[in-house]
Amino acid sequence: MTDVKPGKPDQFAWRWEGYSAGLVTLPVLADDLWHVLVDGHPAAMRSVSSLAAVWLGPGRHEVVVRPSLLPEDAAGLGLSTVACVTGAWLYYRRRWTR
Repeated sequence: MTDVKPGKPDQFAWRWEGYSAGLVTLPVLADDLWHVLVDGHPAAMRSVSSLAAVWLGPGRHEVVVRPSLLPEDAAGLGLSTVACVTGAWLYYRRRWTR
């Protein structure tokens, strides 16, 4: 397994080449919040000794593991966006009325 430097800091990526199909253990703790992609397609993740594992067929594959967005994360992002836009609007409104 070869580490690949991902384009995003919140995901892990590896390249794998195997001659037969099998369950491959990844150096990431298993958690339901991880979203696993194999060659760009969603894949089922299993837990093997508390580590994430995916089933890979023979050949070359790229495995990407990234966190799923939780509802509280989405709510926090939306609330932060509204607060920033409102603050900017109030700031510029105050400057224009002087």
